[in-house]
Amino acid sequence: MRVTEIQQRFGIANTMLYDLLHRRDVPLRSGRQKLPWWRGGLLP
Repeated sequence: MRVTEIQQRFGIANTMLYDLLHRRDVPLRSGRQKLPWWRGGLLP
């Protein structure tokens, strides 16, 4: 693959992953101080 193809695929995957995690973490943040998603309880 060309570098541009790798960057495009990673960019799309990263955007989808961030969107999924962000949507999932929104209810968890409702009563908490705002933390990065990796500090929001998804990981130990």
